[in-house]
Amino acid sequence: MGRRNLDRYTAADWRAACPTVGSIRRAGWVVTAACPTCDLEIVADLSVVETMKGSEYSRWGATTRCRRRWCEGRMAFFVRPPGAQMEFRMVADG
Repeated sequence: MGRRNLDRYTAADWRAACPTVGSIRRAGWVVTAACPTCDLEIVADLSVVETMKGSEYSRWGATTRCRRRWCEGRMAFFVRPPGAQMEFRMVADG
């Protein structure tokens, strides 16, 4: 990962750099979850995820039910590494 323009990395590049919740948290990346049904966006608390699922758990490709009451949507996860100008969707196989 030596490119100067961070926006040129693919999701597969980011996934290879930090494949697990523990590695993402230690690297200081911000993970958000967004629901396309109700437009709710939240910041994921990776320390809670790590405590519940373990540091080797992977959020890449995962979705979860929306946290908004009565919404039946599924939230997708996005990651923003330090220095990046944009977020990248945490897709399963980039």
